[in-house]
Amino acid sequence: MIIVYLLLFLVSVLYLWIKHMYSYWERTPFSYIKPSMPFGNVADSSLGRKCMGMNLYDLYKSSNEPIVGIYLLFRPALLARDADLVKCILSTDANSFYDRGIYHNPNDPVANNMLMMTGQEWKTTRGRLTPTFTSGKLKGMMPSIISIGERLREKVAQSADTNGIVEIKDLTIRFGLDVIGTVAFGLDVNTLDNPNDPFRDMERNVNNGQIINRIRLIGAFFCPKILYMLHMSSLSEDFKSYMVNMVRDTMEYREKHNTSRNDLIQLLMDLRKTGKVKGDNEYEKIEQSNENSEEIMTVEQCAGQVGLFYLAGFDTTASAIANCLFELSRNPTLMQRLHDEIDEVLKRHDNVISYESINEMTFLEYCVLESLRKYPTLPFLNRICTKDYPIPNTDLVIKEGTPIIISHLGLMRDAKYFPEPDKFMPDRFSESNPNYNANAFIPFGDGPRTCIGLRMGKMVTKIGLIMLLQKHNFECMEKNRELEFDNHSVTLVLKNGINLKIINRN
Repeated sequence: MIIVYLLLFLVSVLYLWIKHMYSYWERTPFSYIKPSMPFGNVADSSLGRKCMGMNLYDLYKSSNEPIVGIYLLFRPALLARDADLVKCILSTDANSFYDRGIYHNPNDPVANNMLMMTGQEWKTTRGRLTPTFTSGKLKGMMPSIISIGERLREKVAQSADTNGIVEIKDLTIRFGLDVIGTVAFGLDVNTLDNPNDPFRDMERNVNNGQIINRIRLIGAFFCPKILYMLHMSSLSEDFKSYMVNMVRDTMEYREKHNTSRNDLIQLLMDLRKTGKVKGDNEYEKIEQSNENSEEIMTVEQCAGQVGLFYLAGFDTTASAIANCLFELSRNPTLMQRLHDEIDEVLKRHDNVISYESINEMTFLEYCVLESLRKYPTLPFLNRICTKDYPIPNTDLVIKEGTPIIISHLGLMRDAKYFPEPDKFMPDRFSESNPNYNANAFIPFGDGPRTCIGLRMGKMVTKIGLIMLLQKHNFECMEKNRELEFDNHSVTLVLKNGINLKIINRN
C-alpha cells in the first residue's frame, strides 16, 4: 500500500511540475502558442513527422505577434517574427544575444565546433579560421573548384538515361563533397566517379534518420540538457573518429613529406605550429597568448572545425544548385536570361571562368539569392539572451537566459517582407529596383556570428551553375511539383530527388 501511495505522490509531483513548466508564458506579458505535453511546440520534429525547420515554420505562420512564447520540449523560448527585431537581435544589439544557446561541451572537442562555442572561445576560434575565406584564398581555390565543376558537367551528361533524364540533387551532393574534400581538406576525393567513396559514408551516417540521431539533433538545438543528462555527444562516434583520423593522417603525411596546400587543414597546421598563417595582404597574423604553440589547438579541436565545415558545406552548396536549377527549369524565360548572361560575360573574358567574370554576372547573383530565400538550407537560427533586453518600442523585456528562435523560412516566405513569396522572382534583388525587406533576408545569418563560409558557398554554387548551364539547358519533368523535405534533419534536405531533362545547347 505504501508503494501505491508513493507512486501516486510521484505522479502528482510530476504532473504539477509539468503544469508549472507549461504555464511559464502565462505568468509573463508575452503572447504564446499553446503547447502540448510532453513535447511542447516541437512534437512534429521530435516524433520525426517534420524536420525542425518546417516545424518552426508552422509555428511562425500560426501567430501574428512580432515575438511569441513557445516551448522547446520543456524549455520556454521566444520565437522572433519581426524583421526589425531580428536585425536588433543578430546585429545591432548582438552583445545582448552573443551566444547561440545550443549544446556546448568543451570536454567533447570534436563536437565542440565553432557553431557550438560560446563567448571568448568562439571569438578566438572565429578569428583563427577567418583567413581561410579571404579574397586571395578564394581565388587560389578556383582552379580546383572549376576542375571539379568540369567533372560534374561531364557526369551529368553521362548520367542521363536514354530519355535524357538526370536526377540532379544526388550529383550536386557529390559535387559538394568533392569540393569540400579536395579544396578544404586537401584529399583525393572523387565521389562523382565513385558514389561509394568512404568520404560520402559520413554524410549518410548523419542523415540516416535513426532515432539516436534525432535525439542528438533535438538535444543539441532545442534542449541541451537532454544530452547532458544522457552523457551523449551531438555527433556519432563513427563521425568523430573518421574526422580525427583523417585530420591526424593528413597532418602527419604533410609534416613527414614537407608538403603544404592552400586549404583549411594547412591553416590549422600553421596555427598549431606558429600561431600565424600565410597572408594574402588581407590577413597576416592571428593574435595568440603566451601559451606553448603546440597547445593552441589539439588534433581533436582541429577535427571539430573540419567536421563542421564538412557538415555545413556540402549540402548547402548542393541544395542551392539543385533548387535553383529546379526553379529555372520551370521558368524558361528566366533560364534563357541566365544563359544569355553567362554567354555574354564569358565572351568578354575569352571564355575563362574567373573571380572577376563571375562577379560580373548580376542576374546569376539574383538567381542564387532567390534560391537561398525560398529554400534556405539552414532554416532557423538559435540565440540566447545574455543580459536582460528591453524590446524597443514595447514594455516587454527578454530575460537573461531566454532562448531565442528565428525562422529563416518564415521570414523569407512572409508576404509582408517578400511580395508573392511562393514565386521564384530573382529580380526582387535588383539593385536598381529592390522589392524586399533587407532585414528579413538572412540566409547566412547576420551580425558577428554570420556564416564564416558564405563567400565560398556562393562562389562554389555559381561555378556549379555556370558549368552546367554553359553547355546544357534543363527542362523540369514535374512542373507542378513543390519540393518536399526530409523529416529527420536540421537542414532542408530534399525528401525525393529532382528529375530534369538535359538538352545540349550546341
